[in-house]
Amino acid sequence: MATKRGESVIKSRIELVGLREGDPAPDLAVRLTDSGGRVIATVAVGKDGAFQVPGATLDKAARVLIGPAEADLSNRAAFRSYDPEHFRSAVEAGIAISKTRWSKWLQWTRCVGGRVGTASLAAAGRSVVARLASWRAAPRRVTETAKLSASTSIVTAGEPSASRMRSSSSPRT
Repeated sequence: MATKRGESVIKSRIELVGLREGDPAPDLAVRLTDSGGRVIATVAVGKDGAFQVPGATLDKAARVLIGPAEADLSNRAAFRSYDPEHFRSAVEAGIAISKTRWSKWLQWTRCVGGRVGTASLAAAGRSVVARLASWRAAPRRVTETAKLSASTSIVTAGEPSASRMRSSSSPRT
């Protein structure tokens, strides 16, 4: 983003708290949005955390979002969000983002190797079929339980224990 000569530029640096040398760091960007939530400017953040925001662009912004460069703005909770006035004061104090927040911005890919045999696929299929069958049978079990509980007497607080509960259809001795 080009700035005109004489225009104010806000320069700062973002510190990723807990980042050690050699650790992977997320690619960051500072996005400025209008009151409708549309991005009016995006400023790349260098590997050292340095960035520059034109003052005139910041004056037009309703929100300033700091987060992953390639992230979709649909999940705004993932971004560090400021209104422009708080952003200016944060820049003066220094912007520090905790590891609990920035570590979620890293994209992890784990490569694995191996084979899946047809026997294990068949076993997984049988397990799914068994679960479906038990799920379909569940309403019948509920009905049978309801019939059993309807034929038993209700234990009240005055009775000694539930172990002495008798069926209402059985004769008392």
